[in-house]
Amino acid sequence: MSMKNIIFSLTLIVSSISFAQPANDDPCGAIALTLSSSCTNIVGSNLNATPTTTSLAPSCGGYLGGDVWYSIIVPTSGEVTITTSSAGGITDTGIALYTGFCGNLSISELNCNDDTAPDSFSKITETGLTPATTIYIRVWEYNNDDFGDFNICAIDPNVTATVFNDEPCTATALFVGISCTNTIGTNSGATSSPSIPVVGCASYSGGDIWYSVTVPASGNLTFTTSDAGGFTDSGIATYSGTCGALTLLNCNDEGGLGSFSELTETGLTPGDIIFLRVWEANNDEFGDFNICAVEQNPANICGEAGTNVNTNDFCSTPATLTPGGGSFSATTAATFTIDKPGNIVTANVFCGSIENNSWYQFTAVSTTAEFDIISVSGCTSGIQAEVYDITYSAAGCCDAFVSMSNCYDPSNTTLGIVTANSLVVGQDYMLMVDGQSGANCDFTISGWSGINILPVQLLGLSGYAYEHENLLKWTTASELDNDYFIIQKSVNGEDYEKIGEVNGNGNSSSKIDYEFSDDKINNEIVYYRLIQIDYNGQSEKIGEIKMTRELNNVFAFPNPSSNELNFTFNSSSPHPYKIEMITIQGEIISESVIINHSKTIQSTIFPTLINGLYFVRVIDINGRVVETFKIVKG
Repeated sequence: MSMKNIIFSLTLIVSSISFAQPANDDPCGAIALTLSSSCTNIVGSNLNATPTTTSLAPSCGGYLGGDVWYSIIVPTSGEVTITTSSAGGITDTGIALYTGFCGNLSISELNCNDDTAPDSFSKITETGLTPATTIYIRVWEYNNDDFGDFNICAIDPNVTATVFNDEPCTATALFVGISCTNTIGTNSGATSSPSIPVVGCASYSGGDIWYSVTVPASGNLTFTTSDAGGFTDSGIATYSGTCGALTLLNCNDEGGLGSFSELTETGLTPGDIIFLRVWEANNDEFGDFNICAVEQNPANICGEAGTNVNTNDFCSTPATLTPGGGSFSATTAATFTIDKPGNIVTANVFCGSIENNSWYQFTAVSTTAEFDIISVSGCTSGIQAEVYDITYSAAGCCDAFVSMSNCYDPSNTTLGIVTANSLVVGQDYMLMVDGQSGANCDFTISGWSGINILPVQLLGLSGYAYEHENLLKWTTASELDNDYFIIQKSVNGEDYEKIGEVNGNGNSSSKIDYEFSDDKINNEIVYYRLIQIDYNGQSEKIGEIKMTRELNNVFAFPNPSSNELNFTFNSSSPHPYKIEMITIQGEIISESVIINHSKTIQSTIFPTLINGLYFVRVIDINGRVVETFKIVKG
């Protein structure tokens, strides 16, 4: 190979890492969107997008260049809705619609929109279009100063979808788990159910869909709806009875995140069938949504009245304390429920009433144990605390209580010490803490460390290296007074700086997923730390991860080539990847799934292609683009 060809090939490789333009960077490379009855998102990106000079600047949305293009064929109804939304990258889009030929759209802007969709994203509904004509969609980021992924979808509002679960007797059975496992539903094409008792919330105007669940052994269920890229405001109602004769139990409008609904039912009869009605407020927005059913307190063999199975809310599921240096902090937040097992009330072994108590077990290492309460804040009434020797039933439930300490009950935030005496070394005891008259207090006890008492219980923190970003994902099992997370970054594992924040969910006993994208990826090895901040400003490092980026995951050679093209995949990831070959117009002409990453694959379609420029796109198991680069046939 000549030096000129080597330099050219190296230039292609470098451009593929950092400077490759999107395949749909201009109107003639527009990606065709598929119209459907509800929003089916595809992921786009404005990274390295350039201005389009063949058409005038849009009339709205802070346009400063960096646009990408999509197209649709107008349906027979002449009406389309185009919606953009978050995919974890940019947060503010503009969109405009055009008619004409792809090379000359300058005088044919149909409509322009900035912030109609939620959270600064854009949405356009256009009517009166000529069926079978091509409409071009221009998408850009406001002021062109933020770069990354976004979602886009195209809807024909006049298409009537067939909704199987449109009536109670065709309700879809929901899986019941101990954490939220979402099922995707849609209200597109749904009709009303006039024979069912009317709901009293969430602006019900018809268009409902139905689900059913079998009540688990605990009798406690939480139903949660959430965003799936379609409508944004749900209502839910629960019913008992048979599908032909239902009785309304409860109704909820906005108990979940944003304007979505969440409803908890307790004390249900195990084995009964409960029906769930879901609708969109005012029945004027259509598309997909998520729904899940979670059994609360599934191990409720001790009959505790509450739902927080993932916390130390019950005597049968305490946190664990260990004596030593340092301290631990906790709360009497309202997320804790009343727990009065055994004779703790009837035997009068507590000095006050119980409203929001929590439990902390420890093993005695001496005959005396002291709990030095060094901080009580966020309230005026203060906390109450006492140590008990407990007798357990055969099922492991707290059955009988004997006080082993003074009862700390100052009725204010005065500090003090709980001292337990006459302990038996090696035996387990329990510290109970309650808010005085239900006070919501934060407190700190010195000389002890604890397990399962952090404000946030982290299930896992993972990192994924993509072409233009590092994506961090983490999951919490439960949250207590969780205000937000801080994401810190380091290139040496010692010196960290803050690079972003993600809002928490306050109080939760269900699994919640989070993610954060870092597009400043100048180092092959990087370290991240996850810091949790609660409502009173206390912080805790809850996760740390080291990431090594694998740039050049795919090599194509020879490039340029006249008669063959080989792909070599270089990755240690155990997951399959998909390789797409794309024309300059954005048409996918070949797809290959790579499972054994060590092998070389030869493109059988390449020899039949005409000479010119093509794109290769590598997509991971989650549908995110890992890498895009150009290849030349000539």
